[in-house]
Amino acid sequence: MKYSDKCSGLVSWFDCYFTHGIDHVILPTSPYMQSTHWKQTIFYFEKSFEVKEDDYIKGSICVKKN
Repeated sequence: MKYSDKCSGLVSWFDCYFTHGIDHVILPTSPYMQSTHWKQTIFYFEKSFEVKEDDYIKGSICVKKN
């Protein structure tokens, strides 16, 4: 963690690479890149918890097609 605070969830994003064809196109969805209609996804925890600077959160997320 970068800061000591409460943690309520995680934000995720992806980059989609279209590499077939003549022109290679990258569709970034990072909040640090130019905005697209894809945006980011927030995974909220059931309960918030306290974290301290330099703590690590370890776990897994399974994302399935609806």
